[in-house]
Amino acid sequence: EYHQAARWILGDRNLSQSLPPERIWAGIANCSGQMALLPLAALSPDSPEQAYQQAFLLSFLDTGQAKDINCSIVAGLSAAIGASHERPQDRWQAAIRAMRETDPYRYGDVPFARRPTLEWLDFAVQAADDAKGCAADLYRTLESRGRPKYYWDAHFTFTTAWAFLHFAEYDPEKAMLVSLAFGHDTDSTAQLVGAFCGAIYGPNIFPKETKTAVRERLQDDYGESVEEWSETLARLRRTPLENPKP
Repeated sequence: EYHQAARWILGDRNLSQSLPPERIWAGIANCSGQMALLPLAALSPDSPEQAYQQAFLLSFLDTGQAKDINCSIVAGLSAAIGASHERPQDRWQAAIRAMRETDPYRYGDVPFARRPTLEWLDFAVQAADDAKGCAADLYRTLESRGRPKYYWDAHFTFTTAWAFLHFAEYDPEKAMLVSLAFGHDTDSTAQLVGAFCGAIYGPNIFPKETKTAVRERLQDDYGESVEEWSETLARLRRTPLENPKP
């Protein structure tokens, strides 16, 4: 899907190998940007608006409301990584505030529609509060009122991740366990939970054996190296991407 869309963006119109990005996953607003673009936050720490715009510029694999939701996530991670606050609670608040307030393309000004990022973040927090400590009740609310057509809908993976974080009172291990126990699109939800926990608490928040297992599986299954990608981010950080023109 992404290779074909990338070729189209680069000007290739051979339909045997190139197709317009609007048709990715049949045009469904999905979590592709959440899966691919989160590392961009490391290039703009404590610069949520710049992080949002860089993600938006590269987000050819997002359609519809996914574009704002997924770029808002990158903005929140940027705030979390760059926050000067020592207390984790304050870093969480900085991340949430950045997601709510970073809106360079003014989705919040669109008439007759509420900005999806705010709608689903509010729903996630309310669902977690209403569950009153019962994970089963939270799961039922998400499934019945979260409006998933596919469990990889952009709004749904975003909603479930933040519902689990809030339900777990932002405890990384508990949030991850609640996320995995929910089932459905666990890789999408868990990677989002893990990204925010890592940004807030740093690289040592997860056990060494867990990180080693992930590192080895990425290498064996996909030929991808965590170390090489980290080095790429560090190099790009030294020569940052230009801000997109308004």
